[in-house]
Amino acid sequence: MGLALVLQGCSVVKLAYNQAPELLYWRFDSYIDFTEAQAPRAREELARFAQWHRNTQLPEYITLLQKVQQTVANPAEAPQVCALFDQARGKVAAMTQQIEPAVVWLTSNVSTEQLQHLERKYTKTNTEWRQEWLDVSPQAAQKKRYEFFVKRAELVYENLQDTQKAALQARLAQTSFDAQMIYAERLRNQQDQLQTLRRIAQEKLAPPQAQEVLRDYLARSLSSPNAQYRRYQEQAIAQGCAVFSAIHNAASPAHRQQAVTRLKGYEDDLRALLAP
Repeated sequence: MGLALVLQGCSVVKLAYNQAPELLYWRFDSYIDFTEAQAPRAREELARFAQWHRNTQLPEYITLLQKVQQTVANPAEAPQVCALFDQARGKVAAMTQQIEPAVVWLTSNVSTEQLQHLERKYTKTNTEWRQEWLDVSPQAAQKKRYEFFVKRAELVYENLQDTQKAALQARLAQTSFDAQMIYAERLRNQQDQLQTLRRIAQEKLAPPQAQEVLRDYLARSLSSPNAQYRRYQEQAIAQGCAVFSAIHNAASPAHRQQAVTRLKGYEDDLRALLAP
């Protein structure tokens, strides 16, 4: 659950958000394969997390959406876009801290069979990722990136104008994309996670020690130990901000105002979710 979820349209927002605990359960289950004994506790923890998120995070999303409305009402440069992105990215730490006790409980009770299931799941999703991004021509990958940015931008603008699409294509051609580096970091992070879980399970670490080990892993997950990848990631974020700035500034004043109205609708949706 995050800001991306709420930018999906009124009826979808309410339906998805209200069903989030169940949707999250089935997503996690596809990776870890909960046992019958684990399932009730997992559902309880996710329901508790969802309620915390509704009570504490939605008000912050409303505030952030108000800032976004103020930004898109006028031309905006890349640093302004990145400032908003950093605020949204900062919500991850709070969510991670909230769900941490449940993760400690689960990892302290994970079985060898579940870890094997997780590894098989990663093998499957990695094959799909390679087919989508690595086993294609540079032109096909560039097309997919273009479609990705269009889809994200249309959450705000609904339909991009021709001037916006042209600006997107021009700016995107100036950005770098290293699918091999992204894939290598993906594999590194997955192996790091599997090794962390195996250590907790095999050494039967007590909750305080398990919590510390998990925090160390999360730190490596959020900030890769690979300095080259960290530089690439920061560059990609900066370039992404420049792309969205170009899309926004290519919009007509009337189209920008439509975006403000659309964002206000998202804000109203969140207020409705907060209502008793």
